[in-house]
Amino acid sequence: MCRRATLHRLVDSLPEEDLATAGRLLLGLTVTADAVERALLLAPPDDEPDTDNEDGGLTEARRELAREEGVTMEELERGLGLG
Repeated sequence: MCRRATLHRLVDSLPEEDLATAGRLLLGLTVTADAVERALLLAPPDDEPDTDNEDGGLTEARRELAREEGVTMEELERGLGLG
């Protein structure tokens, strides 16, 4: 059986780039006993690029925002008759 002090030493010895993964694993052990919820918590982050076919236009919206082609909140409210 692994003692708490051993776990502390193991965590302290991890490289910085592995800390997020270790944190997710430990959090998954403490948060829930539900196997499906734990699997979701421990799943690696989605690092696949989005496409407009999959994200409903979010990719294009981000491009427009980067080109400063977006609409301000005030403009949106005026357009909807809210302001």
